[in-house]
Amino acid sequence: RPPRSTLFPYTTLFRSAQGNASSRSSQLRALHKAQKDGSIPGVIGRLGSLGGIAPEFDVAVSTACGALDNIVVDNTSTAQKCVELMRQQQLGIATFIALDRQQHLQQKLAAPFKAPAGAQRLVDLVQCAKEEHRVAFYFALQDTLVCGDRQQASKIAFNGNKRHRVVTTDGVVINTSGTMEGGGKPRSGLMSSKAGGEALSEKELKSLVAAADAAAAKLEQLRAES
Repeated sequence: RPPRSTLFPYTTLFRSAQGNASSRSSQLRALHKAQKDGSIPGVIGRLGSLGGIAPEFDVAVSTACGALDNIVVDNTSTAQKCVELMRQQQLGIATFIALDRQQHLQQKLAAPFKAPAGAQRLVDLVQCAKEEHRVAFYFALQDTLVCGDRQQASKIAFNGNKRHRVVTTDGVVINTSGTMEGGGKPRSGLMSSKAGGEALSEKELKSLVAAADAAAAKLEQLRAES
């Protein structure tokens, strides 16, 4: 797992009473409007929408990459503007990945990498419409490996002098610390099979807002029934 200290620290301080799902839809609307009217032109888009991955690795990347809902922006100044927008409109918590702060990872990303037998590096399986966005995925995934089953994952994670973070295609994660995460319904659908690349397009906005609104409605229904 990428160390928490590397996460870009710009997060807003207000939580929406409607919960994270409805908050996300409001955030997307506000950022899209700001990007479209030119007040915050450096908004690139949701990380998970800037890349694509083969369907067989959907669960793996959705489980192993907790930053797929983070918003990618061009630089620190844009991130600060976005945070201020979130704060002014009380739109809840959002995390922004500033590309200018991730350039130190380019060398590690470009360095030759040989995955252990039976595994692949997950970031290498992500298809990016624009290669300059790949560093954001490396920031989020680092050298996380993916393989087919838990037995193989355990062997790869703990054998040899170097420990690896490994995720299986059915959503079990073994961290370098030795802890294992899994169980319940696997996460999926946080990245499509086709690479994106548009900066908060109308199609992306409508799709994500609809999903967030549906999740918020379901949450309210469950609360009413409890």
